[in-house]
Amino acid sequence: MKIKGFELVNEDKVDRVINGTIGKGGILVGGLGADAPEELILAHYDKFGGFIRKNGQKVQNGSFWDLKLKKPKEKAEIKYLFRDVKGKEVVVPDGEEVPIEVKAAQIAKKENKKK
Repeated sequence: MKIKGFELVNEDKVDRVINGTIGKGGILVGGLGADAPEELILAHYDKFGGFIRKNGQKVQNGSFWDLKLKKPKEKAEIKYLFRDVKGKEVVVPDGEEVPIEVKAAQIAKKENKKK
């Protein structure tokens, strides 16, 4: 499912957000409904730890859901996850320059795929 340019990869978690989960007696509980605002669906999907991508790049969990306050963030704080040449995870806030070590790792990965 795509929402506002973000790809929600795990369909099971999308279904839980929209339709809820099966509770006692086999009744669905807790779903937001298909007509819920997209921002709310995205935030609750993030709350469940769902895998989110934008333009093929992984988005860090907690970008839309405030884990401390246990509610959707007033304004999303998009952060992307990358790996550098040593395999270390690097977090880059939206709009900031990707470090050269990450770019080098991406180039190396493309070269290895060609071989």
